[in-house]
This record gives sequence, structure tokens and C-alpha cells, in this order.
Amino acid sequence: MSLTNTKQSRLVEATIKTIEQRYAIGQEILEVCGPTSAHGVIAPLAEKYKVNRDIAQKLRAMANPDTGYTERELAKWFKAFRDQGRALTISHFVKLVSVPKGAARDELTREALDAKWSSHRLQTEILARHGRRREGGRRPTVITGDSFTGEVTKTMWAWDRWLDLHLEANADMLPELAKEFRAMMRLIARVNGLMEDQ
Repeated sequence: MSLTNTKQSRLVEATIKTIEQRYAIGQEILEVCGPTSAHGVIAPLAEKYKVNRDIAQKLRAMANPDTGYTERELAKWFKAFRDQGRALTISHFVKLVSVPKGAARDELTREALDAKWSSHRLQTEILARHGRRREGGRRPTVITGDSFTGEVTKTMWAWDRWLDLHLEANADMLPELAKEFRAMMRLIARVNGLMEDQ
């Protein structure tokens, strides 16, 4: 085995080990609180495993054999990674869970591996083919009447502040993405102006 192949093999094994470790966390969270849990239950578990709440939920979904992966299914992909000398990451797998289990997910996984997609590219493909998941979660509270203007203004202020902070903090962001975010901020300012005129 050449030096390059040895290095690649080590990288694949390290990636697989990370996936296995995160999957084990997901299994433990799933065992403690089940596939769904009451508000506030998953946060202490996330803290215990030093991940944020969103990641904890995604790892739980990944470890759920009904909607995520069984250990046998992961082992099949690990074999494919070793055969090809490259691997998808844990970030790829938590994104793939949003695609219904079955042939469509397997096809996307194979494409991502063969074409060496980043997890961002994979997310783009998932959204293009399957859209955003709409099932699950609580229906948002709909605000009407006099309270609507205040609620919209407060929400858009939060978006504008969030975008401003993250644009400043992420200097290495893709220029095209930064440009779109700045356009969003201009749109927010324009809408806020219209709201003030009401």
C-alpha cells in the first residue's frame, strides 16, 4: 500500500470512528428519552455529551432504526467507504436523515460518496429533490390584528441583528452567500420602513 493510500485509509477509519461515537451518543439519547420528548428533556443530555440541543436531536434521529440507521446499515456504508478509500462524515449522515428511509436516501448517499459532495452540497441536493420536511413540530402561533406589526418588527429586528453579527464573524464566508445575506438585510430594512408607515 502506498503512502498516499495509507494516509487515506487512516482518514477513512478516523471518520468512521467519529460516526460510530456520535451514533452511540444518539443511541443513548434515544434510549433515555425516546424518539420524541417533552420540552426541556433533551437539553441536559446535550450538555452531558457536550453537543448543542439541535445536534442531540439529529443524533437521536440518526440512531432511531425506524427512521435513521441500524448498525447493520451503517456497517454496509462503512464497507463502501473502505472500498472507495473515502468516507462521508457525520455531518452528511445527520442531513441524510431528513430524507425518508429507503431507495431515495441510498441513492443520494451513493451519489454523495461517488461525487465527493461536501455536506453543504448534499443539503442543496436534498432541498432540491425533497424540499424541507414539513411533518412534526408544533404549529407556530399565528399573530393577527394590532399585535401583528409589533411581532413582525421584533422578528425582523432579530433576523437583521443575527445576519449582521454572523456576517462580521464569518469573514471567510463565500462572497456570493455574503452578498445574498446583505440583500436580505436591505429587504428587511425596506419592509420595516413600510411597517412604520402604517
